Amino acid sequence: MAQEQMQRPKFFEEQYLGAEDLTAAVDYARTQQARHALGAHTWGIATGLQLIETPVPGAAVTVYLLPGYAWDGYGRPIVVLSPYRIPESSFAAFTFDPSIDSEGKGRLIPIWLRYDEKSAAAANSGFVLCDVSNTNSRIQETFAIQVGEMSTNELTSGVNIAGRLVEDPKTALRQFDPTASFLFDESIPHQNFPDATSRARWLIPIGFVRWLPVQNQPGHFVARDDSGAEPDSYKIRSVRRYIGIVAEEIEAADGAIRLRNRAADPTSSSFKPPAINQTVNDLVWCEGNLRVEGDNRICGGSVDFRDSGGRDFDVSMQIQRNDIGPGDRALRVLIGPKTQPANRFAVSVQDGDNFEDKFVVLSGGNVGIGTKTPTDHLQIVGDLRISGLARKLDGGTWTVASDARLKENIEPLSNALELLLQLRGVSFQWRDPESRGDLSGPQMGLVAQEVEKVFPEWVSKGPDGYRELTIRGFEALVIEAMRELKSELEDLRSISPDTKPPAARKKRQPRKAGKQAATKAS
Repeated sequence: MAQEQMQRPKFFEEQYLGAEDLTAAVDYARTQQARHALGAHTWGIATGLQLIETPVPGAAVTVYLLPGYAWDGYGRPIVVLSPYRIPESSFAAFTFDPSIDSEGKGRLIPIWLRYDEKSAAAANSGFVLCDVSNTNSRIQETFAIQVGEMSTNELTSGVNIAGRLVEDPKTALRQFDPTASFLFDESIPHQNFPDATSRARWLIPIGFVRWLPVQNQPGHFVARDDSGAEPDSYKIRSVRRYIGIVAEEIEAADGAIRLRNRAADPTSSSFKPPAINQTVNDLVWCEGNLRVEGDNRICGGSVDFRDSGGRDFDVSMQIQRNDIGPGDRALRVLIGPKTQPANRFAVSVQDGDNFEDKFVVLSGGNVGIGTKTPTDHLQIVGDLRISGLARKLDGGTWTVASDARLKENIEPLSNALELLLQLRGVSFQWRDPESRGDLSGPQMGLVAQEVEKVFPEWVSKGPDGYRELTIRGFEALVIEAMRELKSELEDLRSISPDTKPPAARKKRQPRKAGKQAATKAS
C-alpha cells in the first residue's frame, strides 16, 4: 500500500490505458493533496459547519448543520453545500429516564461529523460487463453525522505508519523514537492513507444539541441553555476544532502580517500598509486581544501605548529597558515630553466604568498618593506610617496650614500648665524592638493610656489594635504654660519679702493615679 501511494502515474504515446491507470492518477493527486493538508496544516473545521436552532410550535426546535468545509486526520475533505437538518431518528437510542428527563431541560448530546462516500453514476443498461462488480463511474464524496459520547478509540480508526497500525495518533512520533514528544494535533502527513473500501473513521467534533426524550412519545430537540456560568454556546465553542498552520517561519508577503478575527470588518481596523513615508512600519498587526501564556520578552525595544486608532498625539507613552552600563540600568516609563508637566503615570482601582487614581507621578516630577493632582514633589492625602527614622537633612521645619482665614471659633487656651503637669515623662524599652523600627535599648516618651485621660484627642488605635499617640497643639500648650509661669513669677516678685506666699512654698507631689496607670499599661 505504501509503495503504491508513492508511485506517480506516467504515460507514454500509444499506451493502452485502462480504468486502473486513470484511477491511479486520481488517487495519486488525492494522496498528495492529503499530505499537503496534514503537513502544512492541522485537521479540523476550515469554515462554517455551525449548529443553529429553528423554533417550532411548542417547546421544541429543529437543528441544522450550516454549510462549511473541513478535513479530517486522513486529509479527506468534508464539504456541506447546503443546510442539513440533523435527523431526530439518530437519537432513538436515548430513551426516557425520569431521574434526568423530568425537568424538561434536555440532555446535552455531542455531535460529530465524519467523511463518507457513495458510488454514483452507474453504467447504463447494456454497457455492464459481466465479470466486473463495480461499474459506477463516479464517487459521491459526502458526510455523515454521529451522536453521543465517544471513547478515545472510537474517535479514529488509527493511522498506519510503516506498516504499523497506531491506534492513538498522538503517539505516532514515538513508534521509532520512544523519547519523541507526543503529536497532540494528530496531523500526520507521512501515514499510509486507508483505502476507500476500509470505511476508516475520523470524527470531527462540531458541538452539542439538547435532546429531550419523552415518555411513551418520540423525543425532540429543545433550545440550548445559555444561562449559568457555563452556557451551552460556550461549551459548543470549546469542543469545536478548527484547522491550524504548521510552520517555523511566517514570511510577510509585503512587509506586514495581520492577525485578525475573520468575522470582523477589516475596514474597522487601524491597519496601515507599509509605506516609505512612515516613520515606523510594523511587521505584525494583532487586531484584537492578545494573551501570552509564558514569558514575553522585549529585546531592545519598548512597549508603546497608543489610542484605538494607533495615534500618540505626539505624546510618547512607553515602557522600555535602558542599559547605560554596569550599575546604571533602568526600567523607564516614559509619560511624555518635559514640556508637558501634567501627563500622569497612575496606579488606579476601577469603580464601575471609572478609574480612581491611588498613586500618581506627573511628568513634571510631582508624586501624589491619594490625590491625582499633587502640587508638591510628594503629596500624601491620608495617613503615613514609617518604620525607622524620618530624616530632614536641611535642618528646616515641618510646615502646617495655620492661616486665620482657614480657622473659626478661635479661643485662648487656659490651664495649660496644669494640663501639661498631669502628663508623666517615662523611660522604657520596647518589648519587640523589631516591630518598632529596631529601636532597642532605653527610650523616653509618654504612655498613651495616661495621656488619654488628659488629652483623649491625642490618642487613637492603629490597625493592629494598639494605642497610638499624635500630639496636636503641643507648641501652643507650651507657650501658654510659659505664659502662666511668667505670670506667677511676676506675682511672686511683686510680693513683699516679709510675705510668705503659700502657693510658692508648697512642694508638688507626684500623681499616684499616673503611676498606677503606667503600672497597668505595662
